[in-house]
Amino acid sequence: MPRPDHLPRIQLPKFNGSPSERSAFAGRFEKRVASLTEDADRYAFLLKCFQRCDIARNSCEAIENAGMPFQQAWRKLEERFYKKRVAFLGHFQQILELPKVTTASVNGLMRIIDVVETSIASARQIAGEHGQKPTVGEDGLIVSIVFSKLDADTSERIMRRSDVQCILTWKQLRDELDKLANQIYYEPEKKDVPRTHQTSTDGALCHGAPRRQQARSNHTIASNWY
Repeated sequence: MPRPDHLPRIQLPKFNGSPSERSAFAGRFEKRVASLTEDADRYAFLLKCFQRCDIARNSCEAIENAGMPFQQAWRKLEERFYKKRVAFLGHFQQILELPKVTTASVNGLMRIIDVVETSIASARQIAGEHGQKPTVGEDGLIVSIVFSKLDADTSERIMRRSDVQCILTWKQLRDELDKLANQIYYEPEKKDVPRTHQTSTDGALCHGAPRRQQARSNHTIASNWY
């Protein structure tokens, strides 16, 4: 799309890619270009605003070269650099705030699963991508953060049970955490029941033998008297 050689002088706001500045930047930019009618002019000014953000500038150039009308491009850029990034940051912030597990417990492991699953669902809802799976980069970051929240013994148990030749995904890690939580839940019951039963049985055997021996001795003494 041809760009005019001479643009009106406008004091333009700068955008550095931070979601926290996106709303303020959008408001200032829209006021500055409100009098412009040509998409080429608005594209040119927007590219100047993106001088500090290479990703935004490259995306804007690609969209302009594709011939997309400016208003549609503006909405698309807002979705990419505001909604998705806010969802992304909020999503990982919830996981980062999880307390570190010092000793594996059912409640601790299930809490990690619940927080991660809830944050993923919330992020997709904010970004308008219901049901979409995390990207490879997001998934790897989730796994890395979750491992940092586990104690050393739990991490080792999971790594021993997983395929070392494959990159562990969040779904696989979630399944391992769920299995481990169930195992911890049922372990005390399996250990206590046999011990109680064995002690009771051993006690009966220990006390039963002297009684039978004493009964035989009494019978022998009685026979000798008669």
